[in-house]
Amino acid sequence: MNIRQDTAKQYRIIRRILKRSEPIKTACDCSNCEMDDRVVDSAGWYFIWLSLVFGLCLIAGCFEGTAHAYSEQDAIKAVIGEAEGEGYKGMLAVAGALRNRGTLHGVYGLHAPRVIHHRYSQNTLRMAARAWEESKHRDISNGARYWEGTRFPLPYWAKGMRVTAVIGRQKFFNN
Repeated sequence: MNIRQDTAKQYRIIRRILKRSEPIKTACDCSNCEMDDRVVDSAGWYFIWLSLVFGLCLIAGCFEGTAHAYSEQDAIKAVIGEAEGEGYKGMLAVAGALRNRGTLHGVYGLHAPRVIHHRYSQNTLRMAARAWEESKHRDISNGARYWEGTRFPLPYWAKGMRVTAVIGRQKFFNN
């Protein structure tokens, strides 16, 4: 279970607890208020608790290392879509670049027809998952955040970028 799923589970538990609780009556101290008492229902307390838990998690660093805006399954599919024909080393390099990038925005491989329609072997899936896992500790793309096939001319967005590695038929860049 990843941190996001664990946090969502915690929120669901808090929501269940708060739904069971009775409304709490609170007195208003301000002299401008005409209300002597007000009722804060459990939904209101839910949002207060949710904000508090989220704030404490941010302060405590619960989300450290989870700044990626994608799921692990999507990242593995993107690795398959971008480097299926490159072998394990190419998949490892793309996985490292994806981790450095921190987002799947603009990554074609996630939306490639072969990936969408699951036209890849179980061996390819296992290899991509292994490459994704290894990329946590090993970055053979040398800090790259972008990549392009070497069969194509240098793309406009890569002009002025530093080439960090050439692995198989992929060229890796960083700015």
